[in-house]
Amino acid sequence: MSRGPPHPRSPGGGTTAVPARNTVRVGAGHRVRATVEVREAVDAALLLAEMAVPHPARPTWPAALYLSQAQVPYGRMLSLDERLEGAAGRPV
Repeated sequence: MSRGPPHPRSPGGGTTAVPARNTVRVGAGHRVRATVEVREAVDAALLLAEMAVPHPARPTWPAALYLSQAQVPYGRMLSLDERLEGAAGRPV
């Protein structure tokens, strides 16, 4: 069953019909929607979670990718953490 006009796959990508790939389960006893799964949203959430977690450097990576080669002032950032720890808001 179609609900409304089809949406483009990407901005400026036209309006060809695309399956929604939504799964909805209705609770038989309560007649309520129990689960709604949108695969694209789950994939995006997992991708963001994967990007947010630091990974150890692998032996096959070039030396330019190691943190020691980064232009980030890592030592200064660590000292800022110690100083800001005492400045954190505390409940009264």
